[in-house]
Amino acid sequence: MRPRILFVGAGPTGLVLALCLAQYNIPFRIIDKESGPGSSSRAIAVQARSLEYCRQLGIAEDVIKNGMKVNTGHIRQHNRRNAVFPLGDLGEGIGTLLRKTVPSVLPLFLQQHGRRQTIFNTISQVKVSYESSRMSEGKAGKVRSGQRLPWVAGETEDNHAPLASMDWQVHVYGKAAPAVIKFLPFPVHEFTWSRAAYKKGLKENVLYLIRPDGHIACTAKAEHPEILTNYIEKWKLQLIQGEQ
Repeated sequence: MRPRILFVGAGPTGLVLALCLAQYNIPFRIIDKESGPGSSSRAIAVQARSLEYCRQLGIAEDVIKNGMKVNTGHIRQHNRRNAVFPLGDLGEGIGTLLRKTVPSVLPLFLQQHGRRQTIFNTISQVKVSYESSRMSEGKAGKVRSGQRLPWVAGETEDNHAPLASMDWQVHVYGKAAPAVIKFLPFPVHEFTWSRAAYKKGLKENVLYLIRPDGHIACTAKAEHPEILTNYIEKWKLQLIQGEQ
């Protein structure tokens, strides 16, 4: 098939998008003035949200492994060291440590104690949402459609693992009746209802329709799966991979 998509410049954004297209066997062409990999820095660090996308592409561990690990950070002003902070474990566990560590460390530099979470959410982009979008419908518990699917991980379950398919899917925290699973046209992933899920704002036995980018598109009670099918028909959605 002749490529109909052209990437002008082999930068990080274009290459990641090209990788996504390759997974779906969509042909493309990349042109760049350089003949090989870039030798200059394109970013100081990788954001937590970017690592989540890398995980969906199956390259997160490679990104961390081949990156430069910084064990200690120093803040200097006028050739004087004003602060030292440890970063030895940063990157392990991908997004978890970033979410827990950075909000506590950052205020030490910026002296913004009352705004630590706001600053982190802005920089990390983990709070980017599409709640005002026409394609965001419904709310269940404390989670609204358009928001990023909260990460819930247990000893044997990780609700972000299925996102690696980068396709439409349905999540249930609890149980969904076999008839409901058969009724829905997209794959249904069941996760054990837990206190961790409750603390993240999710609601038991609710159907969450998840977009390929990991955001929630629509919610419905388990006894009303037709809400999801009506949504799917309304927006003419289909599996990118073409199979369940």
